[in-house]
Amino acid sequence: MSETEMRTTGEAIVDGLLAHGVDRVFGIPGVQTYALYEALAAQTENITVYGPRHEQTAAYMAFGYAQVLNDQQRLYGRTIGSKLQNPSFVDIARAFGAEGTHVSDPSQLERVVADAINANEPSVIEVALPLDASASPWRFLMPASRR
Repeated sequence: MSETEMRTTGEAIVDGLLAHGVDRVFGIPGVQTYALYEALAAQTENITVYGPRHEQTAAYMAFGYAQVLNDQQRLYGRTIGSKLQNPSFVDIARAFGAEGTHVSDPSQLERVVADAINANEPSVIEVALPLDASASPWRFLMPASRR
């Protein structure tokens, strides 16, 4: 970043989190936190974001996670299984003999859904859109004649 460029508040917060070893954030994006979630989206390799549907749930999730970590450290001197990531549903589907496809771009949805329907076999579509994806996936799934 050049001297003339200023960091956003979100970038400053994320830099502070990273400097202190934070690797998980629990919360809900909203108009007040767009800059923060934009900065978090740029650090997906370093920080996992958990975004439930309600802010109270985010608080319970964070509290529960912290309690488990603290108990494991206190009782066993280490943490066990608490650094797990979401599973690959593509790999799970394939392990059970179904076709699995990962979609990370809304423009892929129409083709992938059509392929799954035409495959005439069980299919799983794992949709992982970035936090800043503003487009609803439904417009990509709707037939062109109805858009």
